[in-house]
Amino acid sequence: TIRRHWDPSKSPSANLASMGLTANANNLASAKTGFSHKGMAGEGMGAATVEPRTAPKVDVVELYDIPKSDDLSAKNQQNRVTLSLSDQKYIAKCMSKHGDNYTAMFRDIKVNRMQHTEHKLRKLGSRFLLLSEKQRAVSLPDKVKQSAPEST
Repeated sequence: TIRRHWDPSKSPSANLASMGLTANANNLASAKTGFSHKGMAGEGMGAATVEPRTAPKVDVVELYDIPKSDDLSAKNQQNRVTLSLSDQKYIAKCMSKHGDNYTAMFRDIKVNRMQHTEHKLRKLGSRFLLLSEKQRAVSLPDKVKQSAPEST
């Protein structure tokens, strides 16, 4: 992490330069293009100039704690619920009246009181049907049980 490589006796720009970073991105751009930003704050006021090429390089991976995707265990993925309890109740109520007819759900303003679009209702419905019995807090409506695929 940055904290481990930070030296409190150095200036912030010197610390950043020792890690291979720059404190002022404008200086880097002017070095490439030849354009100078004279009269800007910080220049000519005793600003420390450290060449990043001569500073020891620190591996970028060492600066940030990046979790490895392989560490995501299947156990954590199983406990994750993709649909909140209120959304489950909402879509179950819509499905109990209209089954899997999302166009009818969309047009029914009494049941679809949040006025979700047909696409949003379709997404909620598919997520609700993909939930396992353990994840599902609301029972599957009878109109949907007939058309729902059997899970093994």
